[in-house]
Amino acid sequence: MYPLCADATFIQSLRQFDRELFLTTQTQGCPHCGGPLDTANYSRKTRGMSQENELRYSLCCRREGCRRRRTPRSVRFLGRKVYGAWIVILAVDFCHELGMKGKIARQTIARWKIFWKQRLSTSSPFRLWAQGVLRPGVVLTEHPASWIVPFGFPARDSWLAILKFFTHEI
Repeated sequence: MYPLCADATFIQSLRQFDRELFLTTQTQGCPHCGGPLDTANYSRKTRGMSQENELRYSLCCRREGCRRRRTPRSVRFLGRKVYGAWIVILAVDFCHELGMKGKIARQTIARWKIFWKQRLSTSSPFRLWAQGVLRPGVVLTEHPASWIVPFGFPARDSWLAILKFFTHEI
């Protein structure tokens, strides 16, 4: 397994950043009715990260009649995908190097390729946002691996910036 998942300091920094995102989202209130948001965290067993269950920070509107859930973005989780965000970013291009070949189904990798092709296509809102954020001259393709070079990959310290970038909501 890739060394980052065993790095307790790195995993703790991801949890801390997710906690900050959670608190920021909570102070904004319910986007539907403006009511206060209460904690409604849930447990997730994320593949490729660690053996223990990870707590996914989430919120629920307190107002009766609304009670809608609001789950803030996360650097540990990429949407509803069961693998950790960093694996979903890298496995499409580096499955063998990560030591994940044979551990992730070919169909899963194929779905991730479609996901990245849509998210990183030339007309996607994410790509248009990213082109304004990344320095000029960065060559962007529909492969996430080409997008991580500007962050100093594979330096360990660059991972938090990479995950913040890829989990940005448009």
